Amino acid sequence: PAKTVAAINFEGWANNEKIKKFKEKLKLSLDAEGIPYSNQFYFLGYNAPYEVFTRKNEIIVELK
Repeated sequence: PAKTVAAINFEGWANNEKIKKFKEKLKLSLDAEGIPYSNQFYFLGYNAPYEVFTRKNEIIVELK
């Protein structure tokens, strides 16, 4: 089923520290705008492991 989500993207290699950092940034942005969201955050990585440059990643959360 279709869902509405909010997303924040970041480049480079993803690790637990970066994922946590950008999750918190997304939460702060949504809270500042008063946008309600679920507590289900997801990490999306779009590049193959052998791709070194221009890596794209996102953290998403479903909006209520």
